Amino acid sequence: MAHGKLEFIDVFLIIRKDDHSYTLCTNTGMYCLALANKLQMKPEAVREIGLGGMLFSIGKKISPIM
Repeated sequence: MAHGKLEFIDVFLIIRKDDHSYTLCTNTGMYCLALANKLQMKPEAVREIGLGGMLFSIGKKISPIM
């Protein structure tokens, strides 16, 4: 994310398109965080995996059709 143009706020912009997608993204991020913690990964990796889970569907932010 540091090298790309995605920002954390992009996750929240999805709600403008679809409440279900917003909920799916945040839930996926939480599940990823829980799994990374369970696997006792380093804090930096836990953060990256959690954000990756939240951003997995970020393309819906600009998609005209859901």
